[in-house]
Amino acid sequence: MYNIHVNDVNPNSASDMEMFAYLSYQDHIGNKTPGAFNNWAAYQIMKFTHELETYGDYRELLGEKFFTGVKNDAEAMINQVFSWLKKNNNPSAKKQAGWCRDLLDMLNMGNVEALQEV
Repeated sequence: MYNIHVNDVNPNSASDMEMFAYLSYQDHIGNKTPGAFNNWAAYQIMKFTHELETYGDYRELLGEKFFTGVKNDAEAMINQVFSWLKKNNNPSAKKQAGWCRDLLDMLNMGNVEALQEV
């Protein structure tokens, strides 16, 4: 059993499990990525896009070891993907660029604290 305290998640050094907990909580409190199935799905698409660009093909990183132990800089990853997508006029790219903006807003702890006060 794992206990994740979403207020302690650092998006600049978070495992997938920590990001899953954080983004699921954001869904729960109503902070959702418009047009995405849920925040985790939008994040996974950004992560897959980043890995495709970085490694040339998607590496199958499945299993508990990678979900719980590998730390990612979610903010840097999403910013990098956003830098590519915002220049693309394809409707799908525009939609995903919007997801990047929404996810980056969610990762900004000041925004999260303001939302929690509402």
